Amino acid sequence: MEKQSFFSKFKELWANPRYKALIELGLYIAFFGIIFIYVSLTGSPSSNNYSNVEEKIDYFEYYKNMDSYEYNVLLSDSITGITNITGTFYNNISTYNVLGHIFTINGNLVTSKENKSVFDYISIDPLLLTRDNITNSLNDSYLVNKTEYSGNSYKYVYSVPIRVFAKNYYSLYQNNIEYIEITVYVNNDVINIINIDLFNLMKYTNSLYTNYSFKIEYTNINNIKSVVTY
Repeated sequence: MEKQSFFSKFKELWANPRYKALIELGLYIAFFGIIFIYVSLTGSPSSNNYSNVEEKIDYFEYYKNMDSYEYNVLLSDSITGITNITGTFYNNISTYNVLGHIFTINGNLVTSKENKSVFDYISIDPLLLTRDNITNSLNDSYLVNKTEYSGNSYKYVYSVPIRVFAKNYYSLYQNNIEYIEITVYVNNDVINIINIDLFNLMKYTNSLYTNYSFKIEYTNINNIKSVVTY
């Protein structure tokens, strides 16, 4: 009886244009209120992407603004094996040693006092391994996973499109849809090791490659007072 009375009253109100408009307005408010609550609780893809960027901010800013450092690079590939490269970054100039031969990077210019070509000793453009290119690549990356260790240490694995990593040096790959992997090791908000798996890029330069990777280790960060090269 009460149910019949409710529906009778509802029909009576619905027949009145004024009350019908109020009922419709209430239904709209309830509908959008439910949507707002759902979005607030579950979040959105854009907010998740922003959190990935937030993961990089503290140590990433420090990395971009390092004034000086020494670095050791281990190049490992399936053709030549392991090649060790050591270098120093100071006063915006990088000086590095490849198999006893000294090269200098100043901006986008690679030079040698011996008039040697770095490609006689390694098969990749060294500009790809500079801090600037790594920084630009990580800016356009997305976080794959994060591992936390004791002592305020972390490992972050990022996926970077090949077309982003190689955009300034390998125009041939601008439409490539594959990715490379960059692993960043952070200790007390300082990046001290970066691993770069370049196989997905370098396999296009030589089909014999079955692996191609770099390990870059940074030391004496912001502790270099002067550099004299003889």
